[in-house]
Amino acid sequence: EYIKQRNGEITMQFGPFLDGYHDVESQLIDYLRRKAEEAIARRDCEKSNLNSIEDCQRYRQKVREHFLKVIGGLPTSKCELEPQITGVIQGEGYRIEKVIFQSLPGFFVTSNLYLPEGEGPVPGILFACGHSRDAKAYPVYQKVCLDLVANGFAVLAVDPQGQGERLQYWRDGREDVRWGTVEHSYSGIKCSLLGMSIARYFVWDLIRALDYLSSRPEVDSTRLGITGNSGGGTQTSYMMLLDDRLKAAAPCTYITSRKAYLGTGQAHDMEQNTLGAITHGPDHDDFLAAFAPRPAMVGAVDSDFFNVEGAVRSVEKARRVYALYGAEDKLQLEVAPGTHCYHPLLRQAAVNWFRVHLLGLPADFETGDPKTRDPQELYCTESGQVLGDFPEAATIHDIILEELGKVQHKDFTPGLLEKTLGLPKLSGPTYPRVIANNEIADGIKREKIFFWSEPGILVSGLLFTPTEPAEDPVLLLLEDGTAETERSWELIASLLAEKRQVFLFDPRGRGAVSPRVINSIKGQPHHFFETEFRLSCDAQMLGTSLVGLQVADVLRGAEYLRGRAGREKLVLAGRGRGALLAALAAPLTEVSQLRLSQMQPDFAEIVKTRLYPLERVPILFGPLDSWDLPDLYQYLKEREIPIYRQLTAPLGSSL
Repeated sequence: EYIKQRNGEITMQFGPFLDGYHDVESQLIDYLRRKAEEAIARRDCEKSNLNSIEDCQRYRQKVREHFLKVIGGLPTSKCELEPQITGVIQGEGYRIEKVIFQSLPGFFVTSNLYLPEGEGPVPGILFACGHSRDAKAYPVYQKVCLDLVANGFAVLAVDPQGQGERLQYWRDGREDVRWGTVEHSYSGIKCSLLGMSIARYFVWDLIRALDYLSSRPEVDSTRLGITGNSGGGTQTSYMMLLDDRLKAAAPCTYITSRKAYLGTGQAHDMEQNTLGAITHGPDHDDFLAAFAPRPAMVGAVDSDFFNVEGAVRSVEKARRVYALYGAEDKLQLEVAPGTHCYHPLLRQAAVNWFRVHLLGLPADFETGDPKTRDPQELYCTESGQVLGDFPEAATIHDIILEELGKVQHKDFTPGLLEKTLGLPKLSGPTYPRVIANNEIADGIKREKIFFWSEPGILVSGLLFTPTEPAEDPVLLLLEDGTAETERSWELIASLLAEKRQVFLFDPRGRGAVSPRVINSIKGQPHHFFETEFRLSCDAQMLGTSLVGLQVADVLRGAEYLRGRAGREKLVLAGRGRGALLAALAAPLTEVSQLRLSQMQPDFAEIVKTRLYPLERVPILFGPLDSWDLPDLYQYLKEREIPIYRQLTAPLGSSL
């Protein structure tokens, strides 16, 4: 028994491992990984049946259409680029032009164009930057560009949003949101609520960059290539799937496999986590296979966190497709020693790859140590930031707001809600365990309960019963579930005083069934890349959502409570993040009241708010495509279900 005295008070919540009955620390992690491995196995089986070029082309088109759908498509029209050359640096045998163009109206892209001396036109290479604060001016990336221009290539290196001179949350000389990975995911969550991915804008910037590169008279638009590493490898892979103008590619230090990634426990940015990426693709081998029979070189390092074994396996899978085209020699894997970096040996291999396939020259280039410039020398702006030189320039926040303005909601239905949540239909035996049944105070009984919500997932709760309960029971959802029983006892006691049973419930990932910590950001429990973010992204790549899985558990908890209480309806009550789960479950079960504290802000308000609190925002795909929380509340009110902004009586007026 874990009922014990502490400072004269009874401790009522679960002890470790559900009081020693079951190890639940890894169940959610294992569940998502198992579902992913099953989906990957099904897709591998499908790909093993691609036995002709026609099969491969149909498969590629299916993957491409899915990818375009989940990133929200691409803008339907192209604005004028309106390029500005703000400076020129003369080097030995080449020059660097500082170029600013707009990929969308008022959305400025900063770039450096490396042009070799001599007669043209020459092949053009698009360089996609990884997650460096200096982006195009990062010395490692400068060296790639310098080696390429020295070999006769024109190279356009582009700052991604959130890096280099394109910080999107920069104001008065400071970053309101940290550059790079954090900024990408910060705006990426807003995009997800709108049913698209922040990847949409990364891709569009590069498509427009390729438009600009192709427009230059020094460049042969029939000989275009792309390379980049890390986040730039991600962007390179996306462009390989989407832009047929590219004739050769060298994605570096990104290509691995979804399965290998899952084993690391790491989290990616939102632009790297697209809806259904595991169930419908693209997996990493799909990016390569989609490029066949055009030449692609995969660059990897042997000790990368993007597992080299995943890269080997993805290349092997894609090589089968290349073989159908008779182009096995057009797919190559280069592995350099070391950790995550565009290693000099990869730089050399990429240059030689483009020499062979875009210049028709032998692969005999040997790299040295090109002299780089101070990053500030390569700035296109005077201030070092687009928003410093052009304070009225559009930001990603402005662009997302514009997309919000295009939304037209449908009539809310539970079916729309279920679709948004990716809600699984859970059924079957629950095998409930009541492992403690004690009178804890003044005739109040407390039971410790856990049961199977679905195979592999245990949920838990504390059922408190007053003397002679007479009203509908309460299913109570708190921020940390049963883990906050003691500090929430006053609330529980107030609900019991209404002559109601109270079932303080833990859906998966909460309270006594919380997962072990992965990717902990010390002191920042709601930071991007910590445990819940990582698992939410995994669920999204499975085509569902962690919130949806938790709501499914809440519905099982409601079913159990109604049966125990012998009542047709119950009161759903939630606080903090529990309030969102309660609100989302309410249209899907029999409720007599909905009580919410610290109500979830409307999804539209999250999108409209430039700086929103991370802890209040769920990772959901596409609610704003068709509905928002006010639509859900209106649906409940039309069914005469009162909604209160507090948890205990007297409740006052409802919404």
